[in-house]
Amino acid sequence: MNDIISGFIDDELNHGEKIRLVKRIRDDADFTAETLQLLHQEKLLCSELYDRPPMFRAHPAGFWKQAAAQVFRPHSLIAAAAAALIAVILLWPLERSVPVFQAQRFVLYRPDASLVEIAGSFSEWERIPLGRIGKSGYWEITLALPIGEHRFSYIIEGRERIPDPTVLLKEGDDFGGSNSVLRVEARI
Repeated sequence: MNDIISGFIDDELNHGEKIRLVKRIRDDADFTAETLQLLHQEKLLCSELYDRPPMFRAHPAGFWKQAAAQVFRPHSLIAAAAAALIAVILLWPLERSVPVFQAQRFVLYRPDASLVEIAGSFSEWERIPLGRIGKSGYWEITLALPIGEHRFSYIIEGRERIPDPTVLLKEGDDFGGSNSVLRVEARI
């Protein structure tokens, strides 16, 4: 590109240079064509910039204002309501299962013992002491057991494990002994 044409396009010429440019355009057809071509190109470049100026807000909306605008759009409200409804349906229990307990009395005749305990699946195998019934030799306890099947045994003097002699169903344990198997059912 000719320096004088560039200076003209960029409005960098003084009056004397502008006069020389006009005379040259009048006298030289090739120079005139090149100048016109560059002016058209500059016009196209400038017109794109001016036809689509960048958008700036004088006072940009804050984060919360923009977030609220997104949330309160109708399609956003419908989506949020649908998500909340699905969450409620999935998290709402269909039927509240309340464990049912039945009182179960355990009695063992051991007149020779000074300590009788019971341990079972209902107590997570923690020992529970039985109470002596006077001087009769009987030991007893009444426990509230959940409905279902339970395994248990008595512990005499803190070391001897025995199954309940009044319960017919027994099962071997992992230690070479046996446990009684008791089925607790709901009573009407």
